[in-house]
Amino acid sequence: MKGRNIPVLLQEIVDNINYIRQLTKGITYEEFLNNDPVYIATIESITKISGAAEQMPTIVRVKHSLIPWNAIAGLSAGIRSTGPGTDPVKVWKAATEYLPGIKPQIEQMLDESRQ
Repeated sequence: MKGRNIPVLLQEIVDNINYIRQLTKGITYEEFLNNDPVYIATIESITKISGAAEQMPTIVRVKHSLIPWNAIAGLSAGIRSTGPGTDPVKVWKAATEYLPGIKPQIEQMLDESRQ
């Protein structure tokens, strides 16, 4: 696991989902597209989330198989466009729909890991 424990990885996922939420709260897709610092920070956070999910041990992935670990780990690659760069629609959907949807499951895991 490259020296990182499960609660640290889970906390990294939750923290980055929260950060993305702060960045995108109250803005439209068009505002998101026209705000390079927000767009770039969102991509960086998605990359961190993907990295943490990739490092999650197999035993944890199996135990918590309802969480789509492979999809989370592949988010960084999934937001890439077919050419160079990223696909803004995919970044927006990951930031505003997908990640908020999985956050409760990750938070529950984090709570359980602290008991």
